[in-house]
Amino acid sequence: MHEKDGHRVLAACDEELLGQVFFQRASELSLFVNPDFYGKKADLETFAKELELCDIANLVGKEVVGHAIKAKLASKKQVKMVAKVPHIQIMRLAV
Repeated sequence: MHEKDGHRVLAACDEELLGQVFFQRASELSLFVNPDFYGKKADLETFAKELELCDIANLVGKEVVGHAIKAKLASKKQVKMVAKVPHIQIMRLAV
């Protein structure tokens, strides 16, 4: 969990993706799962609690994205695939 401009930003990825770069040539999308941003290890229970509390979530990987969908905090329609890796951004900011 990061704090940015008074908002709670959750960055979470499946552990095996940490430090990897994914590039999708057809759309020229790239994704770097930066350890400085995603790097704090947490169990699924902690992740689930933080996902409920965050204002913004940046999620990468089948497990974390799947959990957000299962918890009804996101939909399959929101998922973007980058080189066969699911990525989703959730924003629950009051406007």
